[in-house]
Amino acid sequence: AGKNTVRVFHANMSAALQIKVDLENDLHEAILNDRIELHYQPRFNSDGSICSVEALARMRSRSGELIPPAQFIPIAEETGLIISMGEQVLLKACRWLHDTNKQLKKPISVSVNVSGIQLLDGQLCATVEQVLKASGLKPELLELELTETVLMQNQDAVLQDLNTLHALGVTLSIDDF
Repeated sequence: AGKNTVRVFHANMSAALQIKVDLENDLHEAILNDRIELHYQPRFNSDGSICSVEALARMRSRSGELIPPAQFIPIAEETGLIISMGEQVLLKACRWLHDTNKQLKKPISVSVNVSGIQLLDGQLCATVEQVLKASGLKPELLELELTETVLMQNQDAVLQDLNTLHALGVTLSIDDF
């Protein structure tokens, strides 16, 4: 950290690091072994009918415990695992909705959160297009939720990707605004 500095090691620093490493390893395994689950939160019209659902990712640990996103999403973003996990989540959500809508009189839509890392990666448009084809879901039934902070980074590339996604027919919204 530079000259004339002192660093003190505490045993709890090692324990915290070990927890993080264990969670990262578990996340690797969860993606490979399909232990990322989706839970669907309904959104209602004013008449009380469901108009859409939001797909919420949860990780199932090796021991079967459900791990909330606040614990594993930051690690997924730090390690780049968010790219493969995001593809998996998007495909699962679109397939689920396509199958569900076959059973409904009036189709509903699904919203999926997109990490800024996914958008800045430059592959999101191609991924969305591939997922829509693979799932058979109509683009207008997919909503991608983006955080406003990512919209401020690399604005030209992000704007181009957003326009491409819009041209595909996908709905875009700002989350955590």
